[in-house]
Amino acid sequence: MSRIIRSLLAVALLSGIAVTQSAHADSTCRILVLGAMPVEIGPFLARARIHDRVDISTTNRYDQEQLKSFFFGKLEGIEVIMAMTGIGTVNAIETTQLAFGHFGCISGVVFSGVSGGTGNEYIGDVLVPKTWTLDRFNAKGTKTSSSYVADDQMLQAAKTASNRVSLSSDGHVGDCGCVGIDPDATPTIHFAHRPTITFGSGLTGRSSDPFGGHAFPCVPGATDTFGCQPCKFQEVSSSEPARTVTTARPFATPQFFSWYQAWSAGGTGTFGVEDMESAAVASVAQGKAPFIAFRSPSDGGKGDPLVTVPGPFGFLPQFLAYRQYAADHAAAVALAFLREWKVEHP
Repeated sequence: MSRIIRSLLAVALLSGIAVTQSAHADSTCRILVLGAMPVEIGPFLARARIHDRVDISTTNRYDQEQLKSFFFGKLEGIEVIMAMTGIGTVNAIETTQLAFGHFGCISGVVFSGVSGGTGNEYIGDVLVPKTWTLDRFNAKGTKTSSSYVADDQMLQAAKTASNRVSLSSDGHVGDCGCVGIDPDATPTIHFAHRPTITFGSGLTGRSSDPFGGHAFPCVPGATDTFGCQPCKFQEVSSSEPARTVTTARPFATPQFFSWYQAWSAGGTGTFGVEDMESAAVASVAQGKAPFIAFRSPSDGGKGDPLVTVPGPFGFLPQFLAYRQYAADHAAAVALAFLREWKVEHP
């Protein structure tokens, strides 16, 4: 995900069923399943039997209004809460905090989505790090770092489940415009490499915040990347455009460039996975519920079957072309994990 940050910065420059809290304040324990973008949470919503939806409107410390939707149902036979966090560290933290603060027993947290590649893996591989580092930058550019670990039992269950997963070398363009097209019915892209799944204590991930501690704005009704709701539930209410303007306001200030410079100066280190949300979610789950994250490089990895575009924005066409391929692979391993988790924790 961090590989698409510059495209997000460029965009920033250019640019229901309400259920009461008490309805879910019960003794049922549920797995919280999260993805940052519509394309990431879509595979889970498509397979789930959804029976309730909760919309929560909140205002954060920067007076940015956010609407978060939570979907309750069964996924692979497990009671789950599914939600799209929105892009970025702040959105991920706030969504996870809302889930823990408003609902009953959350027995585990699963994050699934795309990531930036480091050049050592292939596009579409799935990476499941043991350790995660969270780098946060405030509006003044000051960085704070913290570390988190994925749950050992979850990692072992994921390893066992991965033996029954065969990832395809054929990907789909996907429903880029969120217009209701079945992603599997869109044009196919073939990769020469057969994707692999990697675990291990030596595999590390980093989530970082290039937005100065602000929530990155979504765009109502727009694309399976920047949209405000999952494609399956895409709708534009009268309040959403105003909410987007409010959230985007900090990005139209001179400080915008200082956030980016501070983040750039932080470097990428030697992490195997780079994104903006996984460690942020882990920071909220710590001490409350076990956590695991599944990530697949959509760009920056090896094996691009199309023409590579040179220059600093060469990652962007990769991300746009392969985001569905990577998201599907991360979700496939995460879904296999859930099936295994149900067997081990009936």
